[in-house]
Amino acid sequence: MKAWLKISLLVCVFGFLKEFRPSEPFIYKFMVGPWNNLTAEQITQDIFSVNIFSNLSLLVIVFLITDLCRYKPLIVLIGLCGTAIWAMLSWTSGLREFQILEAIYGLYLSLDVAYYTYIYAKVSRDHYQQVTGHARAAYLAGRCLSAALAQILVTFEQLDVHQLNYISFAAQILATLWAFTLPSTRSSIYFNQTTTSSIEDKRQNKYKQAFRLLWQHCVTAYSTLYVVKWSLWWSMATCISLQIQNYMQPLFSVILNADESDYNGLVEALSMLLGAGSALLAGSVRTNWELRRELILTLCSAFIGCVLVLTANTERILVSYACYLVFIMLYQFMVTIASSEVAKHIPEDTYGLVFGINTFVALVLQTIMTVIVVNGDVGLGLDPRMQFFVYGGYFFVIAVIYCIFDTMPVRKMMHLKKFFWAGAVLMLLYLVVSYSRSNSEIDDRDRQNRLAKIDQFIKSHVGSDSCKLPDLPVNSSEMMRFVKTEPLVDCSSAEPDWVIVEGSVCKLTDAVRRKYSVITCTYTDLLREDDYHSKDGASVTLTDDESYTLKQSDVTWSSILTGIRSDDTIHTRVSWSHLPPEALKLNVLMFGFDSLSRNTFIRKLPKSYKYLTEVLDTQILEGYNIVGDGTPQALIPILTGKTELELPDARRRISGTSTVDVYPFVWKDFHANGYVTGFLEDTPYVGTFTYRLNGFKDPPTDHYMRPYYLASAPFWSKSPRLCYGSIPRHKIMMNYVKNFFAVYRDKPKFMFGFHGELSHDSYNLIGVADDDMVEFLTELNENGYLDDTLLIVMADHGHRFANIRNTVQGKQEERLPFFSFAFPPNFKTKHEQAYSNFVQNKKVLTTPFDIYTTLRSVIRLENIGQADLKQRSLSLFSQIPPKRSCIEAYIEPHWCACLDWHEISPDSPIIAQLTNTLVNTLNAYTDSHRHLCEPLKLRKVIWSTQLAPNDNLLRFKKNKDIDGFVADLTSNMKIASNLYQIKAQLQPGNSLFEASITHYVNENRFDLKMSDISRINMYGKQARCIENDFPHLRKYCYCRDDL
Repeated sequence: MKAWLKISLLVCVFGFLKEFRPSEPFIYKFMVGPWNNLTAEQITQDIFSVNIFSNLSLLVIVFLITDLCRYKPLIVLIGLCGTAIWAMLSWTSGLREFQILEAIYGLYLSLDVAYYTYIYAKVSRDHYQQVTGHARAAYLAGRCLSAALAQILVTFEQLDVHQLNYISFAAQILATLWAFTLPSTRSSIYFNQTTTSSIEDKRQNKYKQAFRLLWQHCVTAYSTLYVVKWSLWWSMATCISLQIQNYMQPLFSVILNADESDYNGLVEALSMLLGAGSALLAGSVRTNWELRRELILTLCSAFIGCVLVLTANTERILVSYACYLVFIMLYQFMVTIASSEVAKHIPEDTYGLVFGINTFVALVLQTIMTVIVVNGDVGLGLDPRMQFFVYGGYFFVIAVIYCIFDTMPVRKMMHLKKFFWAGAVLMLLYLVVSYSRSNSEIDDRDRQNRLAKIDQFIKSHVGSDSCKLPDLPVNSSEMMRFVKTEPLVDCSSAEPDWVIVEGSVCKLTDAVRRKYSVITCTYTDLLREDDYHSKDGASVTLTDDESYTLKQSDVTWSSILTGIRSDDTIHTRVSWSHLPPEALKLNVLMFGFDSLSRNTFIRKLPKSYKYLTEVLDTQILEGYNIVGDGTPQALIPILTGKTELELPDARRRISGTSTVDVYPFVWKDFHANGYVTGFLEDTPYVGTFTYRLNGFKDPPTDHYMRPYYLASAPFWSKSPRLCYGSIPRHKIMMNYVKNFFAVYRDKPKFMFGFHGELSHDSYNLIGVADDDMVEFLTELNENGYLDDTLLIVMADHGHRFANIRNTVQGKQEERLPFFSFAFPPNFKTKHEQAYSNFVQNKKVLTTPFDIYTTLRSVIRLENIGQADLKQRSLSLFSQIPPKRSCIEAYIEPHWCACLDWHEISPDSPIIAQLTNTLVNTLNAYTDSHRHLCEPLKLRKVIWSTQLAPNDNLLRFKKNKDIDGFVADLTSNMKIASNLYQIKAQLQPGNSLFEASITHYVNENRFDLKMSDISRINMYGKQARCIENDFPHLRKYCYCRDDL
């Protein structure tokens, strides 16, 4: 074998092994998965950006060291870095660990220069073209085959995305071992040139000559404007190519529906093949690039911009995959042209330097782009969709730049210029329209105008006079495809906490006291400054059996513990004696979850649902309907009785707005009437009143958990998944509630705890809390805390994920969250009428406004008679008329889950199918007794109607603005099933039946249960032949002997 070919094969084997990383197409799915304690925001903003900064900062150093050390040591280092990276991916987790990993990955990427320049140092220039082709083929083969293997293993469930890391780890070990077999080089371009000078001269002139030569090569290469133009496009395009490789998977995850399979591995394999094909095509095209370069670069850049904007806007994963492949083809085609055109016009010895400088410029641009677009601290912190919108606009800017560069003869190319500028105007209009649709802020400050439009919109809705609530099956196939089982939270690998909090007292556990003879603990109170900052209070050092009582704060630095501080002022202020005579004298405990519909609660928390309904006799509000989008629009009406638009502006992005202290929160009423109050929320970075709003200046309640969660959140990644230390994080809030009730056992209490971590970003994760929720409820009940407490277990809304919103039942469930009330046993007799009214109201249309008035009724019960439907906010202790409609409840049409009635024409073809379904169902029910019962036949249809979600609900797609005030009603949703009601007279006997029939459109199947059929006239003696032996058939049988 020829020497150059042997070298080429040795290097190609290393390149193949280095690129054989089957975990990479699914790396984002792995990072957000259950193996790691990471959020999507942490991954995109705090982790992925590290490798960009690392790559940029190390590239120049690596380039120089590569030449100085003559390549091979750096190739070995590539293998070692890869081994370290995939070892960490396989066996570590946590934010800090992944940031370290990404820093190493940046070095790993920057070391590619050693791989690509080593081969040129070992073969003669006559074989450059062949070895370049071999190296490229090895790169593509490694990426393509590993991606295809990953897709096969994941699709057929042979390995999960975590186990793919083991294969990548093994490949990196093999690459490292293979690197040691590569022969060393004696010379390099800059620092190790072959000369006849003496050793002493070499030592003196080595570095001076190297840097002088570097400068000469740089000046020589970039002295030509032609090279500068191609290099500039190469750098600007590579910048976005690198950015897309980093953030394409997060965008895929946003677009991908829960019931769809992801084909990231297949798409990655195809991208390698199509990219190679594009590069080969570029190499075979014969044209005068010097004549057409600006035009080609302009049009290609504009087209890439359109592709990326389409990627940002699409809701279909296949379209997104296709756009990614088109981008790869275009980029590989043009970057190959750019590389070859640059190479033709520079000396051969400057190839590595020029490509290194171009890469460095690309990394500088990528770093700037990351800081501006991705980083949330100093930049815009855009979500994946908006990032790709920016990337599309960036390519349009490139197109404009190269149009300006255009130096073609004006007359000869005027028609092409006109064509481009017409396309540019259309592209600009497309970008503006797309941006306005995705980030519109309509009438942002004119709140009164917005309120007037909402009021007009509500009153313009033409629907039924009364609300017919949809009967949504819990186990419908349409929804069950989203339901999966998540592994339980396991905190056993963490060392048990040394210090526990019981009520207000922090003390060492018995286990740690037995284990160690002398223990010294320092406690430091964490003092709240505002909703975003805290400071350390005084420190106290205690030993052995000494305990520490929380007095200044609910939070202490030990391992960041939280409890109920012992505050004499509060104990003195709160008393049952301060309540008015008409008060119900009940504690109020509201415990809520983010994003749980009533049906989702039943699906994912079945044990909790059973305990609530069977043990606590909880009343579930079956007609509870949201009045706006998102948590603030759900909780603000509950807590204030008003919408956000009706309150003073408190939005963070609007200068001069107030904090939410000015809101008339219901807990202020409880506080004024002698209650101790508490507000708990566990997601500090997306808090209801702090994410989009200004938060609180002063603590909103006597006890407030936000300082604790702000202090502890940065340390969560050190613990097992969903744990903080040895305790599941969702139990921290539950324990706080129990401590609150223990400390203020005989005092009037109002507490609202809202848990979001498990359910905000996941449809299924909330299921891991089912057993703990039952344990929490059981302890509250058995300790007697519920004997005088109104327990409200609730959610703000159903899930709002795009894939669930794309189903009709999903849209309906979003509007029908879980909301329940459990009353003390003696309440039902002491306030019999109020309780009776409440039970009647659970099937009536109710809203967050009604919850506010009901809470105020706990302090002052005033009306238990007929409710006035002219009032928006009604107490559930009053008699709410069943005929209440969404207009009367002040619900915008697109949020109204009530069904609309549509009368069906007697000539409609559906009538025959409905009547056949009714008659066949009845006859099938009596078929086993056909010798006694005559088959029934249709005599006439009296009426028939269709019940369907209102058009605005079906048309709702998302919000147009970021505040949730303006609806985008552009969805074209198709209904999968229709509900019909029919009244018909059958013969013999002229029996009258009403039935509710479901038509499954896609299957053209009609479903009717006997329980949905009602006979509405007397059957008299028509069924005397079976009335004693088969009484269940009396309504449906006409005895043959009567004919």
